[in-house]
Amino acid sequence: MSAQYVVSAYMVSEPAQRAGAVRAAIGEVGAVGTFWEPIREMERVAMEPLPLLEDFLPVWRALLEQEASRERRSDWDADGDRWLREVVWRMEGASGLAKLARSTRRAADLRTWCRTLVDAQDWKAALSAFDEASELVADGKGLRGELLDGAALAAQELGRDDLPARFERAWRACPSMLRLRCWLGSARGRTAIRRRGAEALEACPPSAHRQGAFLHLLQGDFEPAAELLAKAPGLGWSDDEHPGHLLFPLFEALLCGGKASASNLLRGRHGSPIEELLSTTCEVDEPRLAAREVDEILRHAGVDRIPDAAAPMKAAGAARGAATAAAKGAVLAAMRRAAENRLAGVTEQKRRGHYRHAALLVASCQACDPSPEAAAWVRSIKTEYRRFPALRNELDRAMGNS
Repeated sequence: MSAQYVVSAYMVSEPAQRAGAVRAAIGEVGAVGTFWEPIREMERVAMEPLPLLEDFLPVWRALLEQEASRERRSDWDADGDRWLREVVWRMEGASGLAKLARSTRRAADLRTWCRTLVDAQDWKAALSAFDEASELVADGKGLRGELLDGAALAAQELGRDDLPARFERAWRACPSMLRLRCWLGSARGRTAIRRRGAEALEACPPSAHRQGAFLHLLQGDFEPAAELLAKAPGLGWSDDEHPGHLLFPLFEALLCGGKASASNLLRGRHGSPIEELLSTTCEVDEPRLAAREVDEILRHAGVDRIPDAAAPMKAAGAARGAATAAAKGAVLAAMRRAAENRLAGVTEQKRRGHYRHAALLVASCQACDPSPEAAAWVRSIKTEYRRFPALRNELDRAMGNS
């Protein structure tokens, strides 16, 4: 009904007054409907083509530009900003959106300009637009990283040789697990992957615990990665940089020689939740950045297990065996500590919906270490939480006792 009201205002107004009449009508029905693209929405509900539309567009644009000049501009996208982009696109196409984005340098204007070229699959123009837009960003590393991702996607679709360099540039601009996977996964050969991993580890932000843990694993440095897991909070596993969802399934696989037995709940969460959501909600035929899974990257880097310490025959062998035993012990201890932290967090905060996850962590620890010490640890867990029957049931279920 709201769109029909606006169409009526368009139809009954004199041509010279139409822009003002449409703007007033939108303001009147704004409480019951949102207009993202007024022109398209009027065309959708109109019984016939809108008369003298070509004459209306420049007047409508002038009115919106006048309103925009009076308002305090910010990066927050308002209705008028969206309406202005629509009419600019109608009148001038991508070139008009480019001029608008260059003049405002606003995030939504830059995104719309570039996205229009992606939708048209004009990858050469999109590459140029994303590159320019990334330089126009005044601040906000997140937006710059997003635009550099777009440039990498265009380079990927064009088959350009500089794709790995573009992946690296996007990661360095705004480090994330997904960008790291793109960059490392584009390397050819074990040496190249490990070299890039070492470079990334030097530049990795101290707060990026998930990325840092992965980069330590890539170098075969298990103890620093284990330390990050042990120190991680029991709550907040859904945070982008909590290392738990990354390290638990990987440690289990490495300890079991690649034969992980943990529940699917503990697998498949190697990237940032937000990144994974964005990368999996594209249309089936929509291009997306090529990002290898972390276990595949580790495998190509030659990191496929934490071997048991064999009986040493020589001094050098003894040193390696001791180092291996220390690494394995550190990993197992970190996994138990992380499970304890998770149990404490979900019970103290009464997060009953997460009892299953905490129980699976305990079961994973048991699967990785069938020693009497581990069995005693499991018994102590059950004793400590004997007053939590729902949790006890989940523990029994996770360990196959019910």
